[in-house]
Amino acid sequence: AEWPLRPGCVILGVIFSISCHGSLLIISLMSIIRSLKCTMTFIDVPKKAVIIASTVICLFNIAHSIVPVIPHAAIQRVFRSAIYLSHPEENPFFESSIINFSHLEKMHNIVHPNNPKSSIRGMIDDLKTITSNDGIFNVTEISYYGISPLCINNLFKDQASYTNYKISYIVVISILLLVVSAAYIAIVIKERRSHSMAGLNRPDNSAALVGFN
Repeated sequence: AEWPLRPGCVILGVIFSISCHGSLLIISLMSIIRSLKCTMTFIDVPKKAVIIASTVICLFNIAHSIVPVIPHAAIQRVFRSAIYLSHPEENPFFESSIINFSHLEKMHNIVHPNNPKSSIRGMIDDLKTITSNDGIFNVTEISYYGISPLCINNLFKDQASYTNYKISYIVVISILLLVVSAAYIAIVIKERRSHSMAGLNRPDNSAALVGFN
């Protein structure tokens, strides 16, 4: 099998996702804490709260990276990159190699009206009974991370089921970047104000120097 279709690519994709998103989430948390300590000195952030927040972030990040590759029909309908026929030239029931879910579901309901299924693989397995050459229904599945040889998920892939997740992902990442930016802008503003106040409160020794001369 080609590299993007192998389990190793999925594992590499999960590791990359955890590392990439985890670093941004932790940096955001560190930026918020540092901003609070620098701009609001009267606020004391408990160590326990930091540990709890870090744990929640890590668990969320791991779940976000693993959920898209869970072999569940509803989840894969959203996150699967593609599924296509391995031998489309031998299959007279489909016009192209890419499997159209609506067409597949319609065919399955005709052949097995009393056994409805929502899983693409389940419906394909059932359709193998209508022909002696069940190899015409062999499929190749491209996972969430198998869209490229680098095993990095392509956020901008054209996939209708992926739209809501894509929008949510972009919104969350944008918010995190704004949080980091706002936190450090607040720190810089506070630091400049502190320097200005220190300059105003510094005693003027020029008169004493003149008298000494």
